[in-house]
Amino acid sequence: MRRVRRQGPAGVVVAALVLTVSGSTISAGEAAAATDRPGTLAAARTAKAIPQGTWVRNTISSRGDVDWYRVTLTASRRALITLGSLPADYELALFGADGRHVVTSSHGGRRFESLSVRLPKGDSFLRVRSTSGYDAGDSYVLRYRTPRAGVSTMSLRAIRSDTSVQVLGEFFNNSTSWQGVSEFQVEMINSSGKVIRRWTGGIAGDAIPPYGRTYFSSVETGLSAKAVRTATFRVIPEGYVVPTPSPRPPLTVKRLRTKVDGYYSVHHFTVSTTSTKRVGEVWVYGLVYDAVGRLSYWDVTIIENLKAKGSATDLVITETARSPRVTILRAIAPVNAV
Repeated sequence: MRRVRRQGPAGVVVAALVLTVSGSTISAGEAAAATDRPGTLAAARTAKAIPQGTWVRNTISSRGDVDWYRVTLTASRRALITLGSLPADYELALFGADGRHVVTSSHGGRRFESLSVRLPKGDSFLRVRSTSGYDAGDSYVLRYRTPRAGVSTMSLRAIRSDTSVQVLGEFFNNSTSWQGVSEFQVEMINSSGKVIRRWTGGIAGDAIPPYGRTYFSSVETGLSAKAVRTATFRVIPEGYVVPTPSPRPPLTVKRLRTKVDGYYSVHHFTVSTTSTKRVGEVWVYGLVYDAVGRLSYWDVTIIENLKAKGSATDLVITETARSPRVTILRAIAPVNAV
């Protein structure tokens, strides 16, 4: 068995430059003002529906406080729902128009909660409550989106240096077919809304399963320092249907321990398989998300020749958090890895 350490392009940039990461939290100006939410589902039925694509800010003000939100769609669509910037251990739950519980996201701790679900036409209801602790003086944020069909940009971050920028994030496949990304365009937009720079490509990850996600990353240099400081960015992927791959071997990745080493966190893990065949390659990603569920960094370790029904212990190195973040370890075997 041979192990290969490969750091993702995000790590290469961070190692080479002193960078500032923008947007690790949601500022007051990015979220709708907090208003007291209905404390019961019955009261939420007559409350104003929350807007799509807008962060809604609110607080859990007491041990038994519960916040309910009404979501109204004119047609059935898949929705991405995120609860973030958590002051304590809160959970997110979805209920149907009939009041029946549909699904809950409850990871524990201050990790963001998220749901990817198809909502019916008409009303659905979201419930936010604490499962352990609360902070009446610190707010959480909640948002739902209904992405367009095909591949779209799920999240985007900009890491800026004086004359360079790296954009990275995740693409989401809102379709019933496997999708690849042939290329993607990055647009750099000034404060007047004008596109002042456009470039193609970078790195996009593996083929995306139906309603799944994959990372992307692109670096552009030789930019105006002023433009880098003030610009916003837009990423436009070009997706295409790919054949459904053969079943991939079952993989389990278990974190053993994490050690902070200066600017980085070192995550020791064991990856194992129940496959009866040797797995040629296993890619173990360390995907670092900020407090509201946006990909902010990634790293990868490649393990070669994992034996049948075997396991291997290794490590992945990711950026150390300066603000509440979470590293999720994910193991996949590329197509034809068995």
